[in-house]
This record gives sequence, C-alpha cells and structure tokens, in this order.
Amino acid sequence: GAARAGPDAQSLSSGNSGYFRAKDPVGYYHLCYLGVAAEAAIGGTVAPMNSLGTFQLSDVIHSVAAESNPASTRSMLRLKLEVRMPGTVTCIARKDPGNVLAGDFSPGILYEGRSSLVVPPVEEGLDPEFPREFSLELPLVEYQRHGDPMRVWCLHSLAEDAVFPADSQGVSIPLQALEPSISSRPAFLWSSAKFRLILANTPAVAGKLLGLHAPALPFGWSREIAEEEGKQVLRYISPLGAATFEHPRYLEYLEGQRVDLCLGANASRALKVDADILTRTSDWFTADAEACFVCFWESASSFPHLLGKLEIRAQAPEHLLEVVGQFRSLVYRGSNLTLRLRYGSGTGRLLVLKKETYDSFGGNCQDLSLARRLEDEGDEETWEEQQAREWPTSRALQSVSSSSSGNCTNTPRKISDLKLIDAQALFPDSVWAEPNLNGGNCSDDFKLYWSADLQQTSVLGDKSRQRYILVTSNS
Repeated sequence: GAARAGPDAQSLSSGNSGYFRAKDPVGYYHLCYLGVAAEAAIGGTVAPMNSLGTFQLSDVIHSVAAESNPASTRSMLRLKLEVRMPGTVTCIARKDPGNVLAGDFSPGILYEGRSSLVVPPVEEGLDPEFPREFSLELPLVEYQRHGDPMRVWCLHSLAEDAVFPADSQGVSIPLQALEPSISSRPAFLWSSAKFRLILANTPAVAGKLLGLHAPALPFGWSREIAEEEGKQVLRYISPLGAATFEHPRYLEYLEGQRVDLCLGANASRALKVDADILTRTSDWFTADAEACFVCFWESASSFPHLLGKLEIRAQAPEHLLEVVGQFRSLVYRGSNLTLRLRYGSGTGRLLVLKKETYDSFGGNCQDLSLARRLEDEGDEETWEEQQAREWPTSRALQSVSSSSSGNCTNTPRKISDLKLIDAQALFPDSVWAEPNLNGGNCSDDFKLYWSADLQQTSVLGDKSRQRYILVTSNS
C-alpha cells in the first residue's frame, strides 16, 4: 500500500468533510481521495489516494499598497486595498517589524493607528473572485516627527487567522517628506485680533480642520497675565514660583520628549480649511494669547496633531493722537494729526473708518463675510452661467461728448463684452505684492499687480481665482 496518508486528511460523512481551515501558503494544491475509510491506517494506507484535481489557495486580501494620490502624510496613512470577498477588513499600523497575530486586531488594541473597511457584496453580473479595489484612510495616533515609513498589516473577517501579509515585515508605507506648516494672516497678532490660518504641504483634500488650543498645565503650574515694563504679558508660574514665558509642556516638546500638545483639543470649535484650493480657512479666528497652539485634523475621523505655535501678544497695540505736539482725545478737522502707536510691530499700515462703517461690519475693520461670499459664488457658478446672467455695466471715467472719437464710449457696456487680458501678459516683469506691503488692502482679498514700465496703471486681482480689475488714470 501507500507509504503514508496526507498529514491533514479529513473524514467524510454523507459526502462532506468537516469544517476546516487551510493555513498553508498561497499557491496551487492537489486534492487526493480515498473512497473507503477502512483502507486508511495510522501512519499510512493500504490503498493509494488518487488525485481529484487541483485548486488554488489564495488570500481574501489580494494586496495592500500605499495610495499615491493623495499620498500618506505624517498624520494619516492612505492605503489602496484589493479584496476578493465581502466582509470587514481591519488594518493596523506599527513603526517596527514583528510577529503580528489575529489577536492584535482585537478592539481596544490601537498600536500607532487602526482603521476598518466594510467590503460590500459583489454586484450582480461581476466576477465574485476578481479582486476589487478600495481606499482606506488610517489615522495615526501620534504625529510622526521623524517621517520614517510605517508598517501595515490587515485582517479580513472571513479569514480570522490569516493576517496579511503573513510575515513580520508588513507592508511598508512611506510618509510625506515635507512637514506641514502653518502661518497666519495677518502675521502680527494680539488677543481679540481677527485672523485666518494658511496651510502648506498638505494634500488638497476636503475635511481638514484647524483649531486653537491651550494645553493643560502640569500639576502645580498656573498661568497669569502680568504687567512688565508697562505692558501685559502671559507668564507661566511653576510650583516653586519661578516664571517663564513659554508653556512648560512646549519646552518639553522642543527637547524631543513625547508630549501631545493637542490632547483634549475640541474639533467642534475648529474651522474648516476650505478656501484657496483647500489651503486656507475662509472663516476667521479670534486670537487668544493663551490658546496659541494650532492643532490640525487631517479628516473628521483623525487625531489632532500640533502644527505650530502662533506668536499672540497679550498686550494689544495702543494709539495716541498727537495734535500740534500735544496728545489729545479730540482732534479737529483741518489740523495736522499724527497717529502714534505703542506695542505695535513698528511697521504696517493704519486705516481710519467712520464708526457707522465699523459698526456695519459687525464691529470689525472689514466685512469678514465678503471674501467667503465671493468664494462660494465662484464655486457654484459656471462660465456659461456667468455669460447668461445680467452683468453690471461699466462707464468710461472721463466726461466726453458722445460725438467724440469712436475709439472710446460713454455708453454702458457689459463687462463680458470687454476684452480680457491676463495680468501676466500685460505686465510680464511684474510681481504680486506681498502681505502688509504697499498695494495690499484691508481685507487682503486682492493684491496689487504693477509695473514700473506702465505708469498710472495697475491691476487689482485675486490671482488664484483669475479675477482682475484694471485701474488706470486718464490724466
């Protein structure tokens, strides 16, 4: 007879085997059959088994790879999965290689990150064995400051013991090389000032949030607003009474310690990053010297991570009105007035508004909702819709008789009838003004585009949205 039987031979009852799982490596296998159970013996059989054919042993999860667009960042892994069967796929992320077992996917075990995907049943008419492609976002618990690749393993609910990949290395997922950064506009801030935040080096994906946070102090520490050299400053007081101007947890963070400065940050108070190709908040923050740490949520389901610390002064700038060498609270029309600032940046620009105008803006120096409305309208209206609707009319600035040269006209014209020339073509050697320099305006919705070659002519424009206004003089 045969020398031995297969090591995992199964007994049949009514033509069926008992429930069993194949844990061998993927590949092709032969199915062998012995029709009479009595012919099998311990250590061998009295009759040989015969082949019934081959079958393929494969993984339910066909592949796991890094998504390329958008790519993974230091706070979020983006995976591309190919899965053959419906069920729930759970993936975990770890920094280091190691043996990963099915128990490591139990609820409550987080490692560096964890996420799940529900794979729906195959639609009728499609090959049920063909792997389908899915995307999965896996939020990381901690921001990966060093940017080293992460390792990922996944488990399908229909293959409870078959971790994919079946090795200790996992699937390597590279992280973004450039770190995200944050800046404010305006840059000079004090408590109660209005500002927006601008993101750099993050994927252009919807759902990003930015928020301000005041981290909890260590036990025994306190904070206070004190007066030093005539101005208010924020200080942190240690249990021994020593004062420092930096948050003690932030000092630990700068030393490289494992400190979560966004622990407890409130996502419900964060603002959406929804303007300028998903790089800027359209809504405005109100500055607070204590809540100067910027926390970033890459999606609604992600963890908050620190992006930076804003320089927010506790002391607001103060103004003095100088008339004929004397400081006054009342000034006179027609008299020379000098505005003097204390606790400012030393540079910048001043704007004087009537109180009625200031009040009409809701107690602000500009209409904070104007830019948001313009952006929303631009997103909703197509070019065809713009041409179809009623346009405002434009008139020549000079007063000229209607019988004058036909090259100019005083009659109303649709703006859409005018010839549009790209600003770059009009001023090839020009540059856009930087924030806070001559040429900006109060709301900073537009910047001045000018050239020394064309005197008394410039363009106010929003370059990112290709909206331009030509400003010229006829004198």
